[in-house]
Amino acid sequence: MLATEKLIEKVALPMSSIRRLLLFISLALLPLSATYAASTLSAGDMIRVNVFGQEDLTTTARISDDGTINMPLINQVNLANETLNEAQNIIARALSNQNYVRNPQVSVYLVEQGSSDQEAVTILGHINKPGRFPVSSTEGGARTLVSLLALAGGVANDAGDRLMLTRRENDAEKTMYVNLENLVQRGNLAENHELLGGDVVFVPKMKEIYVYGEVRKPGRYKLERNMSVIQALSVGGGLSAKGTEKGLTIRRTNDDGKLKTIKVGLDTQLQQNDVLYVREALF
Repeated sequence: MLATEKLIEKVALPMSSIRRLLLFISLALLPLSATYAASTLSAGDMIRVNVFGQEDLTTTARISDDGTINMPLINQVNLANETLNEAQNIIARALSNQNYVRNPQVSVYLVEQGSSDQEAVTILGHINKPGRFPVSSTEGGARTLVSLLALAGGVANDAGDRLMLTRRENDAEKTMYVNLENLVQRGNLAENHELLGGDVVFVPKMKEIYVYGEVRKPGRYKLERNMSVIQALSVGGGLSAKGTEKGLTIRRTNDDGKLKTIKVGLDTQLQQNDVLYVREALF
């Protein structure tokens, strides 16, 4: 027996009274349902998308700063400033237009409303998914630096070896520097700072050098701490069959923006944006 039928038996109301009771409940809930459906979506909102009969398409996602979510099959869908009903129609049309699902029945629910600036943290720079995330321990939220980096898809390949965490304290900005290698690769939790609303995290681009000329793998490389010419030659694959260690030079930009060429030895330490050039041996 259904729970509703059991309830009917317990209260032992006449059928006409039960109908009036159900009608009253429906009318009482109608304004709430209309308000919920009519509210527009915005960046930071978390929604759940269900497609009837297609469980593999069920998606829970937070709307990004550009107003989109990613869904299986149809990829990016722009839902910013749309109501829940309009969002359902947009997703249904996208699935139907691509001939993925015939007559798709789509439901969209608001799981969590986006946070205000004072309840969110922003991460920028050389990160895979820069954006704004709520400071929360729930799904889609960040409580610490590690959880924020995970939500942002990790650092990009060209990210530097430390990040900057800036927050406002006592009407003054405070900046903390965090070693990414210690935090992510070595798991040093002492650098896993707890986040506060309004925090801004910036991941700068890595410092680079360039190795050209007679080396096996010429190109751009990360400038490691206290990196020397011989170490740069090593990451460049070593000398080619025609290369020589004699007459090594680097081109370096002065503070005034002018380039100068410097003769160097194997122990010379490199600076950011140095261009190391290896000559061809003269036989």
